[in-house]
Amino acid sequence: MKPNTLYLSKQWDIQQQFARSAENDAAIVFYYGAKKVFMVARAENAVRVSVLVDGEPVGSRAGKDVAGGVLTIHDERMYEIISDTQPGAHVLQL
Repeated sequence: MKPNTLYLSKQWDIQQQFARSAENDAAIVFYYGAKKVFMVARAENAVRVSVLVDGEPVGSRAGKDVAGGVLTIHDERMYEIISDTQPGAHVLQL
């Protein structure tokens, strides 16, 4: 994996301004090295997304919009997914 690269699994509708998952079990994988990770997203109906870091539940790295290892996406806005104490190379899975 390349650092700071977003990978999408399963079927996605890719447009110039957005990407929309076409399957319920689609996933996003992001290799990052920052202290914080944000994502702008929205969903017509609320969607609950499991958040994993390095293949494990996000735990203490969870950003303010993650509760119990789950990110709930609904309104169009910027979501804080990761809020770590230090930068470091990790793999985020949504």
